[in-house]
Amino acid sequence: MTKKNIFKIKFYILFFIFFFLYFPFFVFADLVIPNPLRKTSTIWELIDGLLKIAFNLAIPITVGVVIYAGYLYITSFGNEKKIQQAHKALIWGLIGFGTILIAKGIPALIQNFLIS
Repeated sequence: MTKKNIFKIKFYILFFIFFFLYFPFFVFADLVIPNPLRKTSTIWELIDGLLKIAFNLAIPITVGVVIYAGYLYITSFGNEKKIQQAHKALIWGLIGFGTILIAKGIPALIQNFLIS
């Protein structure tokens, strides 16, 4: 590839990124995005709302990591390094999801401890 072709490719990529990310803001300028946390009056409601968002993001990320680890397993063809890489990806993906699950339960435990 020549430098001219690389420049064209970069230009088109940046153009499409700008077009798809910023153009909708110009079209839907009067669009009102509601607050995803709703009205929170206590710190516990705020923490719970943030953890709900984190949990809802963690589910598809975990599924993606598990699919990626499965892909690595399938394409390893007995290569020990790729099998170890797939194993690490699977373990860390599940550890991350477990961390989010535990983090979702901790505020309820703290709140129950402080109230009682």
